[in-house]
Amino acid sequence: MARDWVKGERGRYLSPIRVYLLASALYFVVGGDPFLSALVQSDLVELVPDSSVVGLSAEGVRSALQRQTMGWISLLRFLTLIPIGFLLAGLAPGSGPRLAPALVLTMHMYTVSFLLMVVLSLAYSLVGFEPTTTTPETFGLAHFGFERCLVGAWLIFGIRVLWRRRWLLAVSGGVVVAVVDLLLLFVAFGLGVGAMGSWLDPTLGPLEPQGARPGI
Repeated sequence: MARDWVKGERGRYLSPIRVYLLASALYFVVGGDPFLSALVQSDLVELVPDSSVVGLSAEGVRSALQRQTMGWISLLRFLTLIPIGFLLAGLAPGSGPRLAPALVLTMHMYTVSFLLMVVLSLAYSLVGFEPTTTTPETFGLAHFGFERCLVGAWLIFGIRVLWRRRWLLAVSGGVVVAVVDLLLLFVAFGLGVGAMGSWLDPTLGPLEPQGARPGI
């Protein structure tokens, strides 16, 4: 009887890696973080002006470069799982393993963050709002502030309930981890855009269609 119950529980259990991959796939389908996408688009307007594109659609070129840049940012974002996992390991209970549960909790935190961004993206689409290059900084603060508050609250709840830590440690640790995670996201964004800027070497000259020859 006990075995059947355990098997039933295992049948309903989803591994954190699988949930993380499903959430990240959904995140990419809707286009990722709408505000970060708008910032990348704004930077690409400066990196790839209309005058630098010959015989091509400047908007199409920037759209392709935007997808590539967001892909790099997403990869760097995934790598931030490691430092956040080590940071959470310092808050884990002293008895038993610490790093493995911390990495699992980190994956769940990123899953929550991805799903929140999916909801926000769909909400923006429903109301007909699209963050553009003219988006004020106050919107960015509200956008990330709302997301960070929800992620931080979930993280505090996880540290308190799952790990049974004291409220003071759960609140302080949850706030610190949420802030550090946001800073790492901005670092990933800066590195991704910087890598694209380095790849688009201005000394290469105007972008031309394949097969074009100078003087033809």
